[in-house]
Amino acid sequence: MIIRVLLVAFCLSMSGAAWSAAYLKIGDIEGESRAEGHEGEIDVLSWSWGADTNRRRGCVRDFNFVKSIDKSSAPILMGQIIQEVYPEALLTVEHTGSSQRDRFEFLTLRFRNVRVESFNTGGSDGSNFSEQVSFNFEEVEYSYTPRRQDGSEGSPVTATISARQCRNN
Repeated sequence: MIIRVLLVAFCLSMSGAAWSAAYLKIGDIEGESRAEGHEGEIDVLSWSWGADTNRRRGCVRDFNFVKSIDKSSAPILMGQIIQEVYPEALLTVEHTGSSQRDRFEFLTLRFRNVRVESFNTGGSDGSNFSEQVSFNFEEVEYSYTPRRQDGSEGSPVTATISARQCRNN
């Protein structure tokens, strides 16, 4: 019984350490985030992005994300319809923790020359309605900042990748 209680207590204490949140800013489009430091950005529910090989060449894939319907919805949809190119989009991912002291931005993806490729919305009765959006881009800067054992920020590790080479294949 004691071991079971200790295991539950350990799991609960570890769950707070893994909390994270993601925010997205696309051009001058306003979202409804109220998170400190991310006011007016888009709250991201989930996201995915990666790279693969296309004809023996490394290629980045489109960036995909899911968000709730909010005031950014119509401008994103219009941007897709008219194929607007946004100079920049910035995804920020942070550990949120249980207090302000625990907050820590550890990952950013800065996209340049962004164009919305797809916009899908939906939901079901009793659920939150959401939107699935994907965009392509000409370049991405991927930056990961490790956290030292003392809680301070380590040195960022970055990579800048061009997507142009894949668009011509």
